[in-house]
Amino acid sequence: RMMVFPFADAPSVRIYVTGFGDQVIDGVKNAGLVEQVVIAHRNMFDDPAVWEQYCTGSIPVNAVRELAKKHNVQLILAGHIVDADALSITSQGLISRPSPAADRRIWQVRTEREERVSIYVEARMFDGRTGQLIWSKRVEGRAGRKQLIHTSLPVESRTPPPIEPERVEHRVLDTSLYQTAAVNAVQQLIKALQGEALWAVRPKVVQAVPARKPTLPKAPVKEGQVGAVEDDIVYIDLGTADGIQVGDEFVVIRKVQFRTAREERTIEEPIGVIRIIEVQPDISKAMVLHLERGMQVKPQDIVRLRIPSLRTPAPPKREGAGQETAKQAGQGAPQQMEEARK
Repeated sequence: RMMVFPFADAPSVRIYVTGFGDQVIDGVKNAGLVEQVVIAHRNMFDDPAVWEQYCTGSIPVNAVRELAKKHNVQLILAGHIVDADALSITSQGLISRPSPAADRRIWQVRTEREERVSIYVEARMFDGRTGQLIWSKRVEGRAGRKQLIHTSLPVESRTPPPIEPERVEHRVLDTSLYQTAAVNAVQQLIKALQGEALWAVRPKVVQAVPARKPTLPKAPVKEGQVGAVEDDIVYIDLGTADGIQVGDEFVVIRKVQFRTAREERTIEEPIGVIRIIEVQPDISKAMVLHLERGMQVKPQDIVRLRIPSLRTPAPPKREGAGQETAKQAGQGAPQQMEEARK
């Protein structure tokens, strides 16, 4: 169950975008991300200022826990429109065709206007059990159109007519582009929620009970991903179904992409080492053993298996076996010494 707050709008787009919070709620409900969506309402809060604050995604840890407990939800989603950017570019271009006169052409000046609007939305997901922020994303919704404003009358001449320089303005005449960009922003938000499912509800992690007769599991997978971080506790998306056991250690790395003049490259930056302390079929809980200087483990970091905890158990020793071996060794020692003298 997920509680969704109506996303707050921004003063700069309020007169152009209507019902943005309802668009987000409808998008989340129709996407089927969770079994049930609980819609937050203004009448749930006595203080209007608190309601407006929570709608922006600024919710204290204790408040998240209280809301989750009171309304029986595991996740809380909120956010707001951060900003909007409008751009209008007016430019002129030439078209021509041959003239009956060999040294002339027939020219026309075309004036076009291209308008673009971008709306930036920030979303935040909170874990109702801990109250911590477990996922955040900033998405951009875009809309634009290009139209022909004017075409001049044909002019026959030897040289092309002059054209005006490009004119750029930070406003658009077609205000419907704001609403189109807002719809696109909601679509981008839903795609982000569907594609980055590490925020998904985590089952309660309990201490794994070792089997009486140890058996060798299937070989553990080599790589997983961090789902959430709470102080020195890290949750990863691997569990017993992947062959993971208590005591396994993972190296945490972060992939960093950068572009050079020739190509785009990816490097792996070491973050630290974690050790598994509790497991479930599809998730594990680990504690941080070591961090590189200035580094912190973050969601979406990569984890790679370092030390498998389970080893093939050594066969049990028979009682008295050591004494028999020592006795046999003692009896054979004089005979070996005699052969050495000969």
